Amino acid sequence: MQTPPVILSIAGFDPSGGAGVLADLKAIHACGGYGCAVITAQTVQNTCGVQEVWLEPVAGVMAQIHALRSDLPVTAVKIGMLGTDTMAQAVLNALENFSGPVVMDPVLKSTSGATLMQQGEAFEQLLRRATLVTPNLPEGEQLLGDFRPPDQLAQALAQRFNTAVLLTGGHEAGEQLTDRLALPDGRLHHWTHPAVPTSNTHGTGCVLSSTLATLLAHGLPLESACEQTIEHLQRWLVQSDWRLGQGHGPIRITPQSSPPPP
Repeated sequence: MQTPPVILSIAGFDPSGGAGVLADLKAIHACGGYGCAVITAQTVQNTCGVQEVWLEPVAGVMAQIHALRSDLPVTAVKIGMLGTDTMAQAVLNALENFSGPVVMDPVLKSTSGATLMQQGEAFEQLLRRATLVTPNLPEGEQLLGDFRPPDQLAQALAQRFNTAVLLTGGHEAGEQLTDRLALPDGRLHHWTHPAVPTSNTHGTGCVLSSTLATLLAHGLPLESACEQTIEHLQRWLVQSDWRLGQGHGPIRITPQSSPPPP
């Protein structure tokens, strides 16, 4: 009897289904994983933006993570919205002795510009704890506290947090976008692809990071997992020809034909 890799999403709840744990679970399932989730924050939001946020009790979040880890064979973890440094510390404690890949999407602001994270010491420790951190360009600049060309930014983040960083290029201007994987040893990989003219970009960072966690859980090397994730995201954005909501619509996630080989 086959058991799919189990991916635990620790993130916020978006009732519109475009971002947060609901988007994570869709991407995990599409990539042949089994998703479970612990919700860190509730939001009042739709495709037009975030109107209100309130955090779940820290003790409850820790208890849920412990309960899942004590029962399910969690292979990989994706971390999204945390909200406060206290929540970051709780997640850090709850993942003690976890040896699988951890992909962290440093959710600092929503697509509409709402602030979703108060950075602190525990948040930085969690970034260092991660196998891979996946900021977009504005998040990367905020994490570093500096403005640099994208290549230098990606490398500086990898060195500062001593972990792999996939700096996504979706905020670049122009017809071509570049995603950059920087490693702490100074190596840098590039993937350049056409910009997709779509307003259906709500939850892009969530989908990317949960897809990465799933491919890493399947046993793919980091560089291959990044390359395949970027290909999936390109395909899902291109096929997102629907119109849902009045703002930034969600991505249309469809299952791949078969799980990736280990």
